[in-house]
Amino acid sequence: IAVPLNARTRGSVIRSMCELASKSGLMWDAPAMAEAVQTRETMHPTALDCGVALLHPRRPQTSILADSVVALAISPTPLPFSDSGHLTDIFFLICSYDDPSHLRILAKLSRLVSDSGMLEGLRECDSVADAWKCFQEAEQALED
Repeated sequence: IAVPLNARTRGSVIRSMCELASKSGLMWDAPAMAEAVQTRETMHPTALDCGVALLHPRRPQTSILADSVVALAISPTPLPFSDSGHLTDIFFLICSYDDPSHLRILAKLSRLVSDSGMLEGLRECDSVADAWKCFQEAEQALED
């Protein structure tokens, strides 16, 4: 988790998110992941109208992953991240080890980001700990 995300362009967001995910120790080639994510974004941007982007490569990158990892970052200033003109300030990077994992993670994140309360909560977070707590509470509420 990064709060705040200090990136101002689509490319710097992608690179920063991949560097963040690599800190988990589960991904060891952030530049290769960034290239795969950039290629996917060029095909079709993953930014949603609600100000969230669900970044991911087109296919699992098993050669650079030990396991699936998800990164979250919140930008203090929304950025133009899609071609639609909508601004984006919450970024998730999904690095899945296989297609079934990718679909499970994407489905769960899609349900979570449909909760405007969680998104507003994340936008108000001033620290990594606050963001983690907000995300965990939303995840718990989803499971109840």
